[in-house]
Amino acid sequence: MTARWEAIKWLQFHSASMGRILGQRVYFELFAPTLSRDVVDRYRSLSEEAFATLDRHLSSRAFLAGDNYSIADIVTLGWTHIAVICGFGFERHRHLTRWHDAVARRPAVRRGVMLPAPATGPCPLFNIKNRLQGDQV
Repeated sequence: MTARWEAIKWLQFHSASMGRILGQRVYFELFAPTLSRDVVDRYRSLSEEAFATLDRHLSSRAFLAGDNYSIADIVTLGWTHIAVICGFGFERHRHLTRWHDAVARRPAVRRGVMLPAPATGPCPLFNIKNRLQGDQV
């Protein structure tokens, strides 16, 4: 029963944080017609906080809900995968990186990122560094 409640807790975290924060970051950093340094910095900071929260939690367990892979891992990987292909790295968070790499290697996950078309990147339609330099910010 504990694992079930842990999964529900991390589904709530995903719903309230990961999807909203990373979704906004993708839009404002990569696709917004006008780039705002303040907005980009805010969503970078919020995504870093979300990554740090996951990293701390994963420092003492293999998966989000404990010892077994669950729906919480599936939904969270959706956004960490997008973060990776968009260049929003979280390499400095070793436990999150270990978890992401392990989950991403699962055969069903590898098949899933290919449907309906490969979600393998590169995500940016624009060069992020060029967008964040000069008069555009």
